[in-house]
Amino acid sequence: MRPLILLTLATVATLAGCGGAPAPTSTPSSAPAQAAAPADAGLTVLHQPSSSPIVELRFVFRAGSAYDPPGREGTAWLLAHLLTEGGTQDLTYPELLSRLYPWAAQIGTQVDKEQLTIVARVHREHVDAFYPLLRDVLLAPRLDAADFERLRTQAVTRLTQNMRTANDEELAKLVLEAQLFAGTPYAHPSIGTEAGLKALTLDDLKAWRATALTRDRLVIGLGGAADDALVARVRQDFAGLPAHGTLPDATPSPAPSPTKPRLIVIDQPQAGATAMAFGHVADFDRRSADFPAMALAASYFGEHRQFHGVLFQQIREKRGMNYGDYAYAEAFVQEGWGRMPRTNIARRHQHTSVWIRPVPNEDRHFALRIALRLFGGLVADGLTAEAVAATRQFLEGYVYLQLQTDQRRLGTAIDDAFYGLPEPYALGLGAGMKPLDAPAVKAALGRHLHPEALTIVVVTPDAAGFVDAVVGDAPSPKAYASPKPTEITDEDAIIARLPLGIGRDQVAILPAATLFAN
Repeated sequence: MRPLILLTLATVATLAGCGGAPAPTSTPSSAPAQAAAPADAGLTVLHQPSSSPIVELRFVFRAGSAYDPPGREGTAWLLAHLLTEGGTQDLTYPELLSRLYPWAAQIGTQVDKEQLTIVARVHREHVDAFYPLLRDVLLAPRLDAADFERLRTQAVTRLTQNMRTANDEELAKLVLEAQLFAGTPYAHPSIGTEAGLKALTLDDLKAWRATALTRDRLVIGLGGAADDALVARVRQDFAGLPAHGTLPDATPSPAPSPTKPRLIVIDQPQAGATAMAFGHVADFDRRSADFPAMALAASYFGEHRQFHGVLFQQIREKRGMNYGDYAYAEAFVQEGWGRMPRTNIARRHQHTSVWIRPVPNEDRHFALRIALRLFGGLVADGLTAEAVAATRQFLEGYVYLQLQTDQRRLGTAIDDAFYGLPEPYALGLGAGMKPLDAPAVKAALGRHLHPEALTIVVVTPDAAGFVDAVVGDAPSPKAYASPKPTEITDEDAIIARLPLGIGRDQVAILPAATLFAN
C-alpha cells in the first residue's frame, strides 16, 4: 500500500475543522495538539493511490443525523438519499442509472450520527465520463418533489414497518442507543423519527443542504486508480461549495450514567424469539490511552462474528442458545453481511455494548442472567496472561483486515483525521497493545466498565410476564434437547437462581408500535 498523500487548500489543521472530536474524559494519547482551523480554511483532500484499476471516491461531510434540526429528524438521511437516488439537474434518476449500469459504476450513501458519506467507484477507463455525473449528484442535484415524496415514503415505511417489527435484534441496539443518549441529538435513529420525516418539506432539505454541505465540513478521499489529474478536478469543483455553514455543535455530552441497572423491555407481541442488547456510555475513544486495553478486552469477550469470544463460547457453543453473542468497545455498524465495521461512523461520544442475538423466548430470563454474569466476571476477574497474549496476537493481524480494500483504507484515513490520531489506527492500536499485561487490562476494565450501571434492552413478547419474572428473581432453569456435561448443568443450576437485583422502579415497558414516533 502506498503512503497516504494529504492535499489541502489551506493547512493540515483543516482536518480538525472537518470533523475533529473534543478530548475524551479519560486520559488521551500523546497526540500533539492541533491548531484550530483558520477562518478561511479550505477544502481537505486525502489522496491514497494504489495499483487497483478501480477509482474510489468518498465524500464525508460532518453533517450526520445528530445535526438534524429539532422536529425535522431524518433531514440528513433523506437529503443524502435524495442526492444519490434523485438524479441531477440534467438527468432523472432512471436516466442516471442507465448511464452508470454499462460501466458497473456505483454511487451510494450512508448516514450515521456525525458523518454523511457519499461513496462512489468506477473503472478508470470510464472515470472521465463518470466523474461529471458524480459531481452533479453532489453539486447540481435534481431535488425533485416526486423523488422527495418517494424517498420520504420509503423512509417512513422502513422505520414503522421494518425497524419496529421485522428486525428485533437491530431494534434492541437502536433502543439502547436512544436510551443511553436520551435528551441529545444522538438519541434518534439516523433515519429519523416518524414525526420528523412526516414534517419535512423539500424546502427544508434545500435550506439545510446550503448550510450543512460546506467546505469546512467536508473531507474528500480519492484512492485506487485516482490520479493527480482527477484530484485537481475534484479540488477545483468542490472548492466552489460554500466555505462555512451555520450548523450548531449538535453533540452535547450525554447525561451521567445511572447508578443502578435499568431494564427497558420492548413489548413485541409477535416476536418468535427474544433479542437483547446492553451497555453504557463510554468515557474513552480511539485517542484514549486505555483504548488498546478496552479493544483487546472486547475482542476476548466477543469479537464480532468470531468464534473465540467468551460470550460466543458460553452461550452459543456450549449451550446452543442462539446464533452468536458479541461485545464492542465503541459504536459498531456492520458493513453489509461481513465481519468488519463500516468506516465513517466515527462519533464524538461513544458507548460500550454487548449484543445477544435472539434466543428462544423460554430461555430469555436465563440468557439475561448468564450474559450479565459473564460481563460482571470480565470486570471482576479480568483476563489471564495467556488470554491477553492470545488476543493480542489475534488482533495484531486481524486489525489489518479492516484495510483490505481501497475504500476501507480511505474511510479509515478519514476517521483517523476525525479523531486526530497521531498515527494510523491499526498502527496505533498495535503499538498500544504491545506493553499490555493482565494487570493493566484488568485495571482499564475497572476504570471504564460498570456492571452496576448498565442499561439493558430486551425485545420480547409478554413483556409484563418477563418483567414479573426478573423483578421477582423467579428461577429460570435451562432445558436441553440432548444431555449436557455435568459441569454445564451444575453451572446452569447456579445461573438459574442468580439474583439480578432489578427492582420494578428500574424497569420500563415500551410498546414496539410507538418507538421513534417523535
